[in-house]
Amino acid sequence: MQISHAGTMAGAALLASALCACSPDAPEPAPTPTTYSINKADLSAPEPGDICRTRNAAFLRDVLLKISAVLPPGSRGLDFRQFRVDEADDKGPWTATVGFQVTLPGEPAQAMRAVASFDPEDCRVGEWSVSEAGTGEASKR
Repeated sequence: MQISHAGTMAGAALLASALCACSPDAPEPAPTPTTYSINKADLSAPEPGDICRTRNAAFLRDVLLKISAVLPPGSRGLDFRQFRVDEADDKGPWTATVGFQVTLPGEPAQAMRAVASFDPEDCRVGEWSVSEAGTGEASKR
């Protein structure tokens, strides 16, 4: 039985790739994220470590644009701090919370938070309610 040159080459390529995959020098595959949380320090990581940005690289940018859209006109300097998700109790709605600092018109920079409903299946968020971080009272803007 003779093996064609193409068959020999294909076999060699398969063997080489198998050896590379088993090599101790081969890089480990990136772990699958298990969290929805994003901290400011995570933004400088080479790969996202959260579920939503792994699925959609523009996820956080899109969230921050939606939050910026509900801030009063003239607000400036939105500085992201944290994104977190709180799981629902008894199959109720999940919530997403974004902590950030922003300068509202005529005021010094202040810590704020935005809260919205969150769907863990597709990382979809609802309408954002924004409040000062320390007040605990969210008002839709």
